[in-house]
Amino acid sequence: KEFFNRFRVLCPSITAKGNADPDYKELSKRILAEMEAKFEREKNPVEAKSWQVGRSKVFLKEDLQGRLESSIGEALKSFVIRIQKRYRGFVLKKRYRAMRKAAGLLQASLRTLRAVTAYRAEKARTQACFTLQASFRMAG
Repeated sequence: KEFFNRFRVLCPSITAKGNADPDYKELSKRILAEMEAKFEREKNPVEAKSWQVGRSKVFLKEDLQGRLESSIGEALKSFVIRIQKRYRGFVLKKRYRAMRKAAGLLQASLRTLRAVTAYRAEKARTQACFTLQASFRMAG
């Protein structure tokens, strides 16, 4: 159980699948077999019989133990990077939405200001026309 809980980050596909009392011995063997296959694919195979599963413990040779520990570090690093990536994406998306909303508000305010300025200019022009007409009527 200790082995499975410690090294399960190496093979996230291997899970207890919701069993109340999973067979940790079998799960540990599957993790070790998958890690051996991974080391083979990386052209860095482990020596034969470098691990053995007892009744309640998993016995590892020192070389394999060290490689598994370093693999845990790499796996955790990739998980941390993935979490950081998602968090940064979330923060930037939130910031983008806020900027887009602010830009929309700014554009609306500028359109309103332009419309108010145009209205005031038209009102002043109309008032000037009325004043001219009134003064022509008085003079004429």
